[in-house]
This record gives sequence, C-alpha cells and structure tokens, in this order.
Amino acid sequence: MSGVTGKLKVNCRNAVRLTGTGSFDNSTSPAAAGSDIWDTIDDYYGLPASTDFPSTWFVAENYCGGVEAAAGDDNVWKDVTTTNGTTASTCAGTSANCTMKDKISGLSWSKSNRTMAGANTLVTWQAAVTYCNASTYNGQTAGSWRLPTQKELLNAYEHGISSAASANWMSLVNMRDSFWSASSRSDIPDYKWFVLLANGFTGYSLLFNGFAVVCVHAHH
Repeated sequence: MSGVTGKLKVNCRNAVRLTGTGSFDNSTSPAAAGSDIWDTIDDYYGLPASTDFPSTWFVAENYCGGVEAAAGDDNVWKDVTTTNGTTASTCAGTSANCTMKDKISGLSWSKSNRTMAGANTLVTWQAAVTYCNASTYNGQTAGSWRLPTQKELLNAYEHGISSAASANWMSLVNMRDSFWSASSRSDIPDYKWFVLLANGFTGYSLLFNGFAVVCVHAHH
C-alpha cells in the first residue's frame, strides 16, 4: 500500500514449506501434500514427523522474522531460567526456577502452580490473579508476572508447548490441567475462560471454581 512502511511479521508455524510443491494451503484435509499445520487433528507436534511436518521447527523451512532465526536454531521454546534473576542457569540446574520462553510470542512461562512445592492446589480465579501478580518466580520482581489471557494460552498450545514438556518444568500430565486465563466472557463477567495446554481445549467456568495456574511475563 502506498505510504505504508515497516515489516509484516507472521507466526512461524502458520506456514510449513512443502518440499516438491513449494506451495502453502490452508484448506486441504486430511493432512496430505498441499496441506499445512492447521489440518492436523491435534497440533504441530501431534502429527508424526514427515517431509511436510518435521519434528522440530527448522528455520530454513519456515518464514520467520525476529525470532532468533539463526543457523542451528531449531526450537521455538527456549530455556531462560536464571538464578536470582541475574545469573544464567538452566532448568536442569535450577528446576525450582525453570522458565521457558516462547520465541514466537516473546512471552516467558513459569511452571504450573501444581508443580510448585507447597502450592499443589486448584485455586479460584481471583486467587490465580493474585498468585501471578505477587509472584517473584525466577528472581523477577513482584508485579512482573501476570495471568495469561485466553488467546495467549491458546497461542502457547499452537506454538507446540507440549514439545517443551519436562520433569523440571511441566510434564504432559501437568499440561492436561485446566488453566485459568485472565479473560472473562463479555456477556457474563463472572464466567472466566480456561484452557487445557495439552490439547488446546477451552471453556468457561464460574470464577469461584478451582483450576491450575501458570504465569507469564515479557521482560526477558
């Protein structure tokens, strides 16, 4: 368009290079030559590895911008664990602070409260909001963390959060919990949206019911 400058950024997982065809398609179902990740039954990592659906994110096979598209960088999820918020560490080295960053969205994700010592409980929506706002997880200051929105939880699922599952962070079993989002139903504010990270299922519930909590921040 005339007079418009800048760069168009797209989700790296919105398009998978189809070897031999060089084309992209959002309509083919079931998954076959000419199809893309939106045609899978579960998510990108739910489909067996193939030419069209590699088991990891290969930079050369996708169109990406500003997401560490460096040679050999084939992971969307990055370990950004620290010690006291300053010294570089790893999930294996400091599992109590284990933090993973989604390089597409730029958000960093805490462990589930259900994997934290002394916090293995299902909580109300207001308690979830308070839990994240007060969190100093991974050495961050209180107020840095917050409850993710429904769309952010769904994006994490879409971006293959299950591929980052580990005993030090969240296992696939942990991701099968229902997680509170910060989003309310516009027509009935007392109903809040929740998402199952393992399969992308979303629904709504009265705010005094108990669900799991995961927190996000964008300060790495």
